[in-house]
Amino acid sequence: MSLKNLLKIIHDGVIEGVFFDNKQDILILFVRIDYEVRYELVFKGVLEYRVLDFGKQNIISRVINYQKDNFCHDEIFELLKWVSSNSDSSTYWSNDELRKIVEKIKSNDLALLYMEPSAGAEIVILFSDCTVKMRN
Repeated sequence: MSLKNLLKIIHDGVIEGVFFDNKQDILILFVRIDYEVRYELVFKGVLEYRVLDFGKQNIISRVINYQKDNFCHDEIFELLKWVSSNSDSSTYWSNDELRKIVEKIKSNDLALLYMEPSAGAEIVILFSDCTVKMRN
């Protein structure tokens, strides 16, 4: 299944886990749709990510995958500032660096995924590629 197709059915899905491999810049989200259907979303070329409020129950309200065909400059700019900051400090990217990243998203060299929660984890991932695998 493609990421685009999974995003159509992911509402009320559950994020069961997050794994990040720092050496390979790979992030894996373990997602359950219904009670028995599980997927691994494997993000490659991860430049930055942020997971906030991950807990025992992480229910997905909506997911937006910002790319060339789904582009909103102001939303992307704000999410990039959020993903590159800490709770006690502002972004470490300059406005020029942020603009360059926005241009890479606009040209499909990068994508920005935003998962808005009904409960639990709020997630933003800046990445270059994603594959979706079914899992047991």
